[in-house]
Amino acid sequence: YDLLADEDLLAGRRVAGTGTLDVDGTVGPVGGVAQKVEAAIDAGYEVLLVPAVSEAEALEVADGRIGVRAVATLEDALAALRQ
Repeated sequence: YDLLADEDLLAGRRVAGTGTLDVDGTVGPVGGVAQKVEAAIDAGYEVLLVPAVSEAEALEVADGRIGVRAVATLEDALAALRQ
């Protein structure tokens, strides 16, 4: 998306994401969310996009150390980055 669009969604932020993405734009679950949260924190990311089904786990592990945004679709992810 970043290569095709003119808007700057990252606005200088370090953003990580995890999840699967279906052709219809649905974000699906993945395993290892706790480890991915810790890795994103260790790597200095400011925001982590996670599948909506993993929100509670990600927020618990993050404990305020990284911004967690739960997304169910590609549109949700874009909206989260625009905020």
